[in-house]
Amino acid sequence: MSDKQDVAVYRNSVDAETIDASELLVGDIYGFQSGMKIPTDSIVIEGQDIECTETELTGEPDAMEKVILNMDNYKKNGSTTTMLAKSLCTQGFGKALVLAVGTNTVAGIITESTQKPPEPTLLQKKLHTIADKIGKVGMWVALLTMVAQLIRIALEMFKVVPCGCQNILECQELPGCIPLTFGFSNFEFYNQLLYTVIISITVIVVAIPEGLPLAVTISLSVSSKQMQKLNNLVRKLASSETMGGATHICSDKTGTLTMNKMTTMACNTLQGVYMAGKVVRMGLANDVKTGSQGVMIDGESVWKTLTEGVLWNSSARLEKNDFTDDSETGEFVTKGNVTEQGLIKFFMWALGAQGTIDEKKRLLEENTLCTVSFTSARKRASIVVRRPEFEGTNKEVRVYCKGAPDMVFEDTTHVVCADGSVQGINEEGTCPMELIQPGEHRDTDLVSYQVQFDRTIKKFAAEAYRTLLITYKDMSMDEYNQLKCDNNHFAKEADRQCLEKNLVAVGIFGLQDPLRDGISQSIAKCRTAGITTIMCTGDNIDTAIAISKNAGIVTEEECKRSHYSCMTGKDFRETVGGLVKMEDPNDNKKTISCVKDQRKFIEVIKHLKVLARSSPEDKLILVTGIQEQKGVVAVTGDGTNDAPALT
Repeated sequence: MSDKQDVAVYRNSVDAETIDASELLVGDIYGFQSGMKIPTDSIVIEGQDIECTETELTGEPDAMEKVILNMDNYKKNGSTTTMLAKSLCTQGFGKALVLAVGTNTVAGIITESTQKPPEPTLLQKKLHTIADKIGKVGMWVALLTMVAQLIRIALEMFKVVPCGCQNILECQELPGCIPLTFGFSNFEFYNQLLYTVIISITVIVVAIPEGLPLAVTISLSVSSKQMQKLNNLVRKLASSETMGGATHICSDKTGTLTMNKMTTMACNTLQGVYMAGKVVRMGLANDVKTGSQGVMIDGESVWKTLTEGVLWNSSARLEKNDFTDDSETGEFVTKGNVTEQGLIKFFMWALGAQGTIDEKKRLLEENTLCTVSFTSARKRASIVVRRPEFEGTNKEVRVYCKGAPDMVFEDTTHVVCADGSVQGINEEGTCPMELIQPGEHRDTDLVSYQVQFDRTIKKFAAEAYRTLLITYKDMSMDEYNQLKCDNNHFAKEADRQCLEKNLVAVGIFGLQDPLRDGISQSIAKCRTAGITTIMCTGDNIDTAIAISKNAGIVTEEECKRSHYSCMTGKDFRETVGGLVKMEDPNDNKKTISCVKDQRKFIEVIKHLKVLARSSPEDKLILVTGIQEQKGVVAVTGDGTNDAPALT
C-alpha cells in the first residue's frame, strides 16, 4: 500500500477537508472507514462496528474490536479505544483524534529503531585497533629512518665521516665516491635525499597489513560454510564472528526451545487430578474416561460433556496422512491450532482416530447456531449448538466455552462435583489428595471449588503445563432467542459474548510443549562457555520458571538466591526504569536510547534468567542494556514488533 493517502480532516468546521495523511497534526480529527490504513496513532471518538488488524505491528492476524472512548472505559485497557498507525481498519467507520504522528507513533518508533546504522563487530573493532597501532608504529619507524638518513647525509657533507660511509661505527671511504654538495655539478646529494624519502615511504607502505582483510574474509567464509552444515544459514559474514563472541542469548520459548507440538499431560475433572508424569502416557485418556464415563450430569455422562466440549468447539481437525512428515506414521494426522491438536490427540488415545472423527461429525451443521471466535485479547472460544434430543426443554441449547482459566473463570459460576451434582463455584467440598496443602486434613478441612481449581492451575504450571478450562451452559430455545433479540441479533461477535456468562466448569486440561531434542545439552554447553541464556516468553511466571528449570536455564538454587532471577516484563521494566533518549557522546546532533537506571540494570542482569509475560519493549530494554555493558547478545524473535530488539 502506498504511503500517500488522502484523508478527510475536520478543522474548526463541521465540513471535511481532504488533505494528504502526511499533513495531519496532533489534535486533528479525521474520518476513517473500512479498508483504510490508519495514518496516525489515534483515539476513537465516533464510530460504529469498528475492527482493526495490527498484523504489521504485532504479527497477530486477528481483528481487534475498537470502541469509542468514554467516561466508563478511559481508565481501562487503552488498546480497545486506540488505533495505531499502519493498522488496517477491516470493518466499520467513524472519526478519530490524532495522538501522535510520524516518528512519534508506535510504528514510527519501531521503524526508527531498525534504521540505525549497524555498529562495528568486535572483530572489526579489534582489526581497526591493530591496524591503527601498526600504522602508528610504521609512521614512527619511517620518521626515525628519515632522520637517521638525514643525519648521515649531513655528517658526510661536513666531512665528519668519510665519503660514502654506510656504517658510522666502522666507517671507511668508498672508492670512487662522489662528494655531496649543494651544487648542480652532480646530483648525488639530491639523489640521496630522494632515496631517503623513498625508503621512508616504503616503510610506511610495508607496515600496512593489506592482506589482513582478505585473510579475515576467507576465515569467516570457512566459518559460515561450517555453520551451514549445522543448519545455520549466515546471511552476513560478520554474523558468524559476532555469534562466536556472544555473552548472552535472549531466546523465545515456543518453537525455539520447545517443539511447538502440544501434548495433554494432565486433567482435573470431578475433583480428581490425573497426571501423566514426566513422559507422554496414552493411558491418561483411558484413566479420565474410566473415571468420568460413569458419572452423570442430569442423565448425561461427564465424559460425553468433556468430549463434546473439546471436539465440537475446536478449529483443529484430523486429516489423512500424506506422509510428508516422517515423524507422523499414523493413518491420520492433526492439523490446525497447535494447542487444540494436543487436545484432539488426547481423545484419539481413548476413542481412536476414526472414533474421534465420528464424534466430531455428530455435530451437524444445521445444529450449529453460532460461534464466538478465539482472540488473543479474550483467550477463549465458544460454540452454541442445538440438541434435538432435548427439544422443548431448558437443555435444548448448549454453549461450550474453553479457554485460559484466568479469563474464563471470570464468567464461571458453577462446577460439576465428583458425584455429578452442579454446585456453586465458591461452595466448599472435599479436596483431592493431590491438592491438599500442608496442615490440611482431607476428611475435615473443606476447600472451595474455586480454590481447588486455583491449586490445580498452580500445580500444572509448576510442571510447565499450559492450562485450558472446559465449561458449558444450558438454556432453552426461547431463552436463546430472547438473548439474540436483546443483543443486536448477534450481528457481531461482541454481541455473542453475552452467551459466555454463568458457565459451569467441567474440567481443566494441562498441556505441555516438549523441549526440543538437545536443548538441555546446548544450554549446558552455553553455561560452560560462559554464555548466559535468558528465556523471554509470554507465558505466566510459574510456567516460565518450570520450563526454564527443565531446560537447565535456571536452577532452584538460583531462583532462591535472588528475586531478580525470574521476573515478569512489567516488574523488569519498572525496576530498571525503561528506556530514555540521551545525547550521543560521539555526535551531539544525534540521540541514542539507553536504560534509565544503569546501576539497577547491572544488579538485575547478574541474576536474570527468565523474563515472563514479556513484551517486545521489554526485549528491547534488555538487549539495549546488555549492549551498554559491552556485552554481545544473540536474540530470537517471531513478530514485526520484535524488530527493534533484533537490530
